[in-house]
Amino acid sequence: RESLRGVLASANLRRLLFAALLWSLMPLLAPLFAQLVFRALGHRFSWRQLAAIHIGQLPARYIPGGIWHTVGRAGAFFGLGAAKRDIAVFVLLENALAISLAFVLGGPLVAFYRGLADWGLVAALASIGGILALGTLPWLLNHNLAKSLGGFSIRAYSICVGTVAVSWCIGATAFVVFVSAFPDFEAHVSALEAGATYLFAWGMGFIAFFAPQGIGVFEVVAGSMI
Repeated sequence: RESLRGVLASANLRRLLFAALLWSLMPLLAPLFAQLVFRALGHRFSWRQLAAIHIGQLPARYIPGGIWHTVGRAGAFFGLGAAKRDIAVFVLLENALAISLAFVLGGPLVAFYRGLADWGLVAALASIGGILALGTLPWLLNHNLAKSLGGFSIRAYSICVGTVAVSWCIGATAFVVFVSAFPDFEAHVSALEAGATYLFAWGMGFIAFFAPQGIGVFEVVAGSMI
């Protein structure tokens, strides 16, 4: 409590508020991503419908296990008329694009700032893995899940990738603004390095299957790197 009180006493509250406002844009972009995916699969769900589902199910994200937000939304999508295979395509794209783009956007910068040693080497390898995943996903979709649905077009896939990339840029910017609200952090970490560290550390937390929701893994990785 005393540590938190001391940190907050030195914080720039305007920047903290701005960081929170930036972060709140991400749950507004997520329904757009869902709309793009389902539209490519032949469904015409409105952004308002999907936003109500996404935001309404957000508390489930913090139930131990880390899957209940996805499970809750999947049930709601099924109720709107989406087939199970359509929902499988959405879940695959949402998770695969999130982790791939986190590493692709953050990994190269982490490797640049830290060099090819320790976390820098891991980040470089993770970014290569992310690039390979992005290149493999269209083939996986069109030769397996979406084949019977008429295929998932490259144009639709590219728009989905762009939407997730924009969302991650907003999230990384929110983290940079958050870090800059604390003078001790701002003095030691550049904006680009802080944003890249956030993305890379989030990715490490995401793939830490042994920890529900990656709890603690993101904080440990980001904290030790910063």
